[in-house]
Amino acid sequence: MSIQKTFSNIRGRIDSSVSRGLKVKAKRIADYTVMISPVYSGAYVESFSIKARGEGGGRSRSSDARDAKERSPDPDRHKMIALDQLYSDITALGTDKIDGFVLRNRSPHVREVENGSIENNVPAHKVFERVRRKFG
Repeated sequence: MSIQKTFSNIRGRIDSSVSRGLKVKAKRIADYTVMISPVYSGAYVESFSIKARGEGGGRSRSSDARDAKERSPDPDRHKMIALDQLYSDITALGTDKIDGFVLRNRSPHVREVENGSIENNVPAHKVFERVRRKFG
């Protein structure tokens, strides 16, 4: 076996180990994010996505299509859907070298949920700030 092949094998194992570590961290972030997210219609929590760094897109759910005049009777169902979607995103990161990931929320009302709204009597939930504080 050549030295180059040996280094290539070592590098592959290191990349694989780093990718596994990032996925473990991504799952911890997903769990925490869903746990602390508020649920009214379910649109906000279901709009989270995890993508590879530099990858565009993400999901967006609108509360308009959910008759958001009334609170969802089953917030845990929305959180389970959100967690399932985030775990699918993490799986989709693949097994190749992953150099990072981004947590996104493309909900049309993300700023109102994050920062609050006096006009609509919505408290500031600061989900992203709390995730950043806990995980860096």
